[in-house]
Amino acid sequence: RVLHGMAYTEKPDGPFRKTGGPCFQIPGVTFAFEDPFLWREGARYRCLMKDMNGVPGSRKCATLLFESDDGVTWSPERFRLVATPH
Repeated sequence: RVLHGMAYTEKPDGPFRKTGGPCFQIPGVTFAFEDPFLWREGARYRCLMKDMNGVPGSRKCATLLFESDDGVTWSPERFRLVATPH
């Protein structure tokens, strides 16, 4: 099972505080996403990820763009398809 977690810090060298449970997951899917790349743009957080399973509305191995208000809560139902494999 592949899980992604998050931690916050005030300084680059820590200490780090975990946010809680896994993020970027879909119930019943053991390897949903890979290689998240996160950034903040204005008041929103954005994340590009590779869709390893093919969530509804996507394709296996496609690149998806997710958005979040807090950088912790990400919904697999709200994404934009950025690129598809060959």
